[in-house]
Amino acid sequence: NWGTVFAFKADTANENAVKVIQTTKDELKKYVENGPDPEKIEKVKNYLIGSYFSRFTSTSDIASQLINIWVGGYGGPEYLDEREQKIKSVTMEQLRRVAKRIFKPENLMTVVTGQPSGVEADKVLSSEDLKKLILTGNQ
Repeated sequence: NWGTVFAFKADTANENAVKVIQTTKDELKKYVENGPDPEKIEKVKNYLIGSYFSRFTSTSDIASQLINIWVGGYGGPEYLDEREQKIKSVTMEQLRRVAKRIFKPENLMTVVTGQPSGVEADKVLSSEDLKKLILTGNQ
């Protein structure tokens, strides 16, 4: 289900790869168990609300955003009036529920390039296998 793909990238020295991978797994697990930080969520909500209308700087931008609203299934222009309240109404419980559904540390796939020391592979994929995985979600 590509709707639940979550990706991140980290650049590090080869000798730090194991630590970076483990820290990432630990942070993801902590996020799923505890939910997001309430203060950060308020900052994100404020950003989403405050920055949205900067996307409407030309008639072309306006048309593009209205098409995105329609294609995305958000209704029509009335969404512009509803969006702010929808963002404000998101609760911590909703975010925790979604985090538990989407972020599953046990299903984490780690792709490593370079010559990292101490990283052991469960499975090594060829470039063709990786391409197939990216395109279809199946190996």
